[in-house]
Amino acid sequence: METATGMGTSPYLEALPDVGGCAGPATSPDTNNTDDKGYAEGLVTVRWVDRQPQVLNLCKELWPSALNQEVHNRSLGGWNELIPITITLSESEGPTDFILRLPNQWSETPVIESVAILHYVQTSTEIRVPDVIAYDTTTGNALKSPYIIMERLGNQDLDDILDDLTAQERTVIAAELGQVYKQLRKIRSAYSGKIVPASSCHLPSLLPGETLSHLPIAIEPYGALLDDCSKDRTPTIEIDGTPKDFIAAGGLTSDPPNATLHEMVTRAFDRRIIQCATWHPWDADEKEKYSTMRAMASAIVSENHVANPTGDFCLWHPDLFPRNIMVDPTRSPMITGIVDWDEAVLAPGFVAAVAPTWLWEPGPRYTEDEEDVEGAEGDKEAFERANRVPLTAEMREVKRVFEQAAGDECLATCTSHYAIIARRLMMFVLPWQWTSDWTEWYEETLEEWKTLRTGQKSGDHSDEEMEDQPLEDIPNDDSVWETCSEDLEPNQALDVDIATSSLLRKQVRTAEDGEESM
Repeated sequence: METATGMGTSPYLEALPDVGGCAGPATSPDTNNTDDKGYAEGLVTVRWVDRQPQVLNLCKELWPSALNQEVHNRSLGGWNELIPITITLSESEGPTDFILRLPNQWSETPVIESVAILHYVQTSTEIRVPDVIAYDTTTGNALKSPYIIMERLGNQDLDDILDDLTAQERTVIAAELGQVYKQLRKIRSAYSGKIVPASSCHLPSLLPGETLSHLPIAIEPYGALLDDCSKDRTPTIEIDGTPKDFIAAGGLTSDPPNATLHEMVTRAFDRRIIQCATWHPWDADEKEKYSTMRAMASAIVSENHVANPTGDFCLWHPDLFPRNIMVDPTRSPMITGIVDWDEAVLAPGFVAAVAPTWLWEPGPRYTEDEEDVEGAEGDKEAFERANRVPLTAEMREVKRVFEQAAGDECLATCTSHYAIIARRLMMFVLPWQWTSDWTEWYEETLEEWKTLRTGQKSGDHSDEEMEDQPLEDIPNDDSVWETCSEDLEPNQALDVDIATSSLLRKQVRTAEDGEESM
């Protein structure tokens, strides 16, 4: 039996392109199938009326003995089509939900790369990620497109219920999320970059019931363009401002063994500088931006403003926000899994964690008039927000529990001003093309850098003054968020340095006292 049904928004909506690739939930489900709005807007190249029977045929091919196959309304993101499907293999097993994902014409992540990162995380950590049920890297299938079918980790992401969580539930989430952060930092590498399948990988497809026992991986350096489309555009001329013989030594596509942390961090910017100068030499402004950011990254590392100067690189999920954290409040653990790993990379340890401030203080949320408020502002990491004292004792406890679970090394990464700026620089250099949306964020980062380097303070109080200032609880009423008065200005009582360990305070002061203007 085969059916097609309607369905609400999938929790697996992909993120639309935005600052650092950390946008809010993508477009709404393609429920207006009569007009096929997604097709009309160019998000997909196949109408839903044509795609739906293709999916049904694929399900029949993959599960020929199934009692029932259901295809639900698709959701459209910036990079993918997502189609929930339900398969009933037998009456005793009951229905099982999966997510079918197809890359659209804008996608930069091949299916096999998505498979590789999921397999790597699943076999290297205890973090729950979706099982890969089937995939095909070719177009020789009913969809006439590469695809991946994944396990569906429940029907609810944390973003759906965040505002309704009690303080106790937030504390549970904080402890579990801290363990996720710790698991990510357990993966150490001497190289940084994107996790991709190795050239020796020849696994074009996987069928339901088959086991993906081993998938060899490689690390693609930041800024390296190794796809077939880029080979004809490989720069051959050395560019001023980059290391001598950088191209001749293979620097565009590889990093040398035993490279220093400084080399590994700056080489990504060298690649972007050379690419800009070669591919669009008329745009001197873009090349200048990468040159400026290279100098900033170089100073952060060479002046020892980082918490991890040893050169270790850790696994980093840049889009680890509520929309990609699947939860079930009735279960233990409450976090059922983490999704959307396509942008995960091996990054310098001092940038590989963002404080989940959304867990203990309110942030920009959706409104009827602003479809993506959180995508525009909520993902932008700010030093002040990462170092504020939560308003209530309950929320301070949530923050404390997370910090204890995540560990001191992670805490230093989350709260250091230099680490936060370095994190932004890495977000700028990761994608292969500069977008107009980044320019304003780049200018903001540059101004913040200048302020930090000249020793100016964004707040009105020093750390010493604030350490002696007693904390005053705001009484709880009906909900956690009602304690957060909208009348409070951001730089009033909230703007407090709350680095909880004396060691971290000492590190921050030492860095600030020793900084010099560039």
